[in-house]
Amino acid sequence: MNGLCECGCGQPAPIAKNDNPLYGWVKGQPKRFVNTHQARMPKRARKHGFARKGKTPEYRTYLSAKYRCTGPNGPDWKDYGGAGIKFLFASFEEFFTELGPKPTPQHSIDRYPNGAGNYEKGNVRWATKSEQCFNRRPWKKGKKAA
Repeated sequence: MNGLCECGCGQPAPIAKNDNPLYGWVKGQPKRFVNTHQARMPKRARKHGFARKGKTPEYRTYLSAKYRCTGPNGPDWKDYGGAGIKFLFASFEEFFTELGPKPTPQHSIDRYPNGAGNYEKGNVRWATKSEQCFNRRPWKKGKKAA
């Protein structure tokens, strides 16, 4: 992290003194979004951070994983919800508390250590593509690995 606030204001972000999952603050790291910066921004850009959850990579990941397991009309349903994999996080806050902020844009969610298990506490992590290659289901002849 470069130490700048990700709200788009370009101001330096102070170091977080405590964890606050609602705002994505992790103790000892630069704050990703700082509420006081909004006064320096144009009025149209004042909403930022977790106030608009859909704008954060963590919230988009939360929604995608939840939809894979609960949305029967989704393209990945057969490999997730249709295969019996459940999404067991009750809220985004619970999900974020378990995973924390996304380390880099190259990371995505991975069910680990039990790759065939549910999305639940103790069975999810942020992982790179190469880390996820070691946590795949075995290939079946004539089918792609999921």
